[in-house]
Amino acid sequence: MDPTFKGLAAPVPKSAKPPKFPVKVLLLVFGVLMLTMIAYVVLTGYFAGNSAYAPLELSLRMDTAARMSKDATVNIKNPSFSKVNSEISNILSSDNGEIQRLVPTGRNDPTSKKYRSAEKSRVEKLNEDLIAARNNGVFDSEYKTIIRNELVVLQKAAGKLSKRTTGDFKSALITFVDHAEIAITRLDSLN
Repeated sequence: MDPTFKGLAAPVPKSAKPPKFPVKVLLLVFGVLMLTMIAYVVLTGYFAGNSAYAPLELSLRMDTAARMSKDATVNIKNPSFSKVNSEISNILSSDNGEIQRLVPTGRNDPTSKKYRSAEKSRVEKLNEDLIAARNNGVFDSEYKTIIRNELVVLQKAAGKLSKRTTGDFKSALITFVDHAEIAITRLDSLN
């Protein structure tokens, strides 16, 4: 008998198990990281659009706005608005020509066709709105609203795209952003 236990039975030795690994905590942290990454990818994709086709979309929209401004010339009654519209038409035509020259787009690309088809549908809707405005005698105000909105959208798209590009293409985009700002200011100054 061992004198240190003073008549008590000796304790049973415990096994030396390693501490339990926190698997649940690790899975929770991993899950949160995965959800954060998925949310980031989804949100950046949602707000950025398909960046490979951003130049094509911009060019298609600029072409639409340029054609719309040329076609509207005969229906505008206000002479000062007609002069501003003529300047807008020149800006859109020349700047879009430069952008198209710098960014060739594939005509046979299926995704390219999808964007072209979507733009064609949008043009048809805009034309319907302008015809209705002309028939109702409010062409100038309706067209002014439409072309201003087009310029604002194009300016924002060109500004975003210029942050992701370099060289001559970036210069062309920045030039258009400046031209669009001038055109918007001129439109806003009309009564």
